[in-house]
Amino acid sequence: MPEELAVVLIVTAVVVGMLILLFWVLPWLIDLGGEPDESIPVSEIIQRVEDEAL
Repeated sequence: MPEELAVVLIVTAVVVGMLILLFWVLPWLIDLGGEPDESIPVSEIIQRVEDEAL
């Protein structure tokens, strides 16, 4: 009986952990990417890339 209880508790902990990862951590990671930072104008970025290509 104690071994079965331990297995049930371990499986329950794993399932709860996976649900937390799926519904809490994953959306947080997706939102962390967000929109690109527009503090540098696109024209300046293009100019830098062209300068480095030379």
